[in-house]
Amino acid sequence: MGSDIKTVTQKVIQIIGHVNTMLTQLKLTVVISSIEIWSNKNKIPTTGHPDNLLFRFSDWNYMHLKPKSHQITYLFVFRKHPTYIGTTFPGRVCDKNYAVGVALNCTHKSCCNPSFCTLKKNAVCGSGECCSQDCKIKPLDVLCRRSADKECDFNEYCDGANSYCVPNTFARNGQTCDSGTGFCFSGMCVTFDRQCESLVGKGSKGAPFACYDEINSKTDIYGHCGGKYCNFVHLLCGKLVCTWPHRTLISRPNLSVIYAHVRDDICVSTNLPGTKFVKGSLDRDETFVKDGSMCGPDMYCWQYQCKEVRFLIDYKACHSATNCNGHGVCNNFNHCHCEKGFAPPDCEPQKEGFGSVDDGHKIKAR
Repeated sequence: MGSDIKTVTQKVIQIIGHVNTMLTQLKLTVVISSIEIWSNKNKIPTTGHPDNLLFRFSDWNYMHLKPKSHQITYLFVFRKHPTYIGTTFPGRVCDKNYAVGVALNCTHKSCCNPSFCTLKKNAVCGSGECCSQDCKIKPLDVLCRRSADKECDFNEYCDGANSYCVPNTFARNGQTCDSGTGFCFSGMCVTFDRQCESLVGKGSKGAPFACYDEINSKTDIYGHCGGKYCNFVHLLCGKLVCTWPHRTLISRPNLSVIYAHVRDDICVSTNLPGTKFVKGSLDRDETFVKDGSMCGPDMYCWQYQCKEVRFLIDYKACHSATNCNGHGVCNNFNHCHCEKGFAPPDCEPQKEGFGSVDDGHKIKAR
């Protein structure tokens, strides 16, 4: 759709105008009640197959927008090479729980005709990571999505049958990582040290508890839990507090910093200038502790609160120690992702075995 907000808004208005020209014979008029532009970050993952995206968007719409019976919500997404122009729940437009849709741009010009949403002659596929430039499905075992995190995210491969890469596979939320100092969350190893170094610079680390107690017990832009002071048990889940070991001040554009000398550490908390006093958990920016951060033994942060991991993980569905033979971890589908030399589904020894039944690669018979 583009990065210019005015242009995007104008495009949406034009789309609704075209829709109304088609509905005039039915004496129906579609009116835009609101437009929400996700300019900072997406509220839901927008990758993967359109049907999967549709279900994610439907859940988000129901939970956060509270749709009324006469409202229909559409998500406009740009992709380079989709095979779909859009997707929706057929025949469910009058059901407020299903009155959503996803519109995609068809731009794979060598394989499909975007005007009619059809494949060109002799084309087997029109888009997707596993669709080649000559419009054929790539063979089995071709890497289609590289791991984004060496511990918590896994490679995916073309399955030889579909033009889209298989769904993203990653370590189940709550799996420990970085030598037990963090948890895997949405495919990334989340630790205070990593977040601090990314935010304020090299050498910065997650601050000790005393610093969090000093800063997050306040109720200002540098220390709070959703506009309120953080209760003692939730102190580690509000604003991100880091140590700063250097004599020079932090110098990063568009970042205001407060310094506090607590015991033997220089502790810092930050705020993005112009940011409103954030209260809702969905409005948090990079100056807040990430969901999934470790806030105690077998405890993790979730929307300003410190919670027990045991309520996050379904050990009955998959337990790495028993189901994975001690040589793998449970993934987001509650299946074992096995170490090299061990084969799924249960990580039994096999010379060239690895991965899971979900990552698309060919699993050799034992």
